[in-house]
Amino acid sequence: MLEMMSMALVAGGVLCAATIMMTTRSWPAAAGAGLELWLAAGLLRLAGSQSWQGIAMAAAIIAVRRLLRLRGHAVFAGSPGAGSRT
Repeated sequence: MLEMMSMALVAGGVLCAATIMMTTRSWPAAAGAGLELWLAAGLLRLAGSQSWQGIAMAAAIIAVRRLLRLRGHAVFAGSPGAGSRT
């Protein structure tokens, strides 16, 4: 059951990222939305298996999110300055 829900979140992340990319042409916003759902999928999968591979996958997704944020991209909804590039 958890595996099916995590796969649905992965598919939702791909669809969400593709939709945002097509409508806004903003890859940081698309990546942020996709990564949020992929992180949720990874954490859901981790809750069921508690394996080192699952921990590593969740840590990798968190690291990518952090790197994007450090580069100064407002990729997450509600981030300060999101959508206000001048």
